[in-house]
Amino acid sequence: MELAIKHYRIALSLWPDYASAHNNLGTLLSDPVEAEHHFKVAIAVNSYHARAYFNLANLYSKQDKRKAAETFLKQAIHIDPGFAEAYSALASLYAVFGHVNEAEKFHLVALSLSPDNVDALNNYGVFIQNLGREDEAVEFYQRAIRIHPNHTVALLNAARTLRSLKFIDDAEKLYKRFSNLVVNTF
Repeated sequence: MELAIKHYRIALSLWPDYASAHNNLGTLLSDPVEAEHHFKVAIAVNSYHARAYFNLANLYSKQDKRKAAETFLKQAIHIDPGFAEAYSALASLYAVFGHVNEAEKFHLVALSLSPDNVDALNNYGVFIQNLGREDEAVEFYQRAIRIHPNHTVALLNAARTLRSLKFIDDAEKLYKRFSNLVVNTF
């Protein structure tokens, strides 16, 4: 990661108006103030950089600046109507706002645009599980796991949900897979 940051900084010293380098550097930085700066520079250089709007929105969402996050997610979608991740992020934000119908609508749009997007499948699973639709949520977690067998978040969500539904053996198998993945990454 440090090497990537170094190379992006070198690239920007050579080409200060390289919007994608600013955006990519922002995603790697741990300092949110500096990351925000690079996302904003990327947008100033290229006002059609949907990914920079998306990344700035995610940064704001983590900082509980939800209205700003909503604005930038909508801008990302306006620029790129096929940007499934932006729809999924906006859906999650609307769920936080308590706008359940809008949240579900945007989750479904994300999935229609990218039916194999494991993060969108997992996010929708979390959303419908929070609505009490646990059986249906498990189906979405399992779809995500079939596509990406090592998706640790979906594995853990599926295991927890199966356990709450009293499918103890199935839950235990997924917990073991999750544990093996986590142990092997360290």
